[in-house]
Amino acid sequence: MDMYYTQDLNLREIGVQLGVSESRVSQLISKSIAQLRQMLSPWRNDTDRSHLRAQ
Repeated sequence: MDMYYTQDLNLREIGVQLGVSESRVSQLISKSIAQLRQMLSPWRNDTDRSHLRAQ
């Protein structure tokens, strides 16, 4: 994910560096994002409801 978001490499460039296809890089990035969303979901859910508690 660092290569994609921080170093601004495209899928092909990342694939060359890792020795995998562009398709596999896309799969890995998607899987990483899904894992991060799952890990962060407790905080996201709290944030989503926080406006209700303030009333």
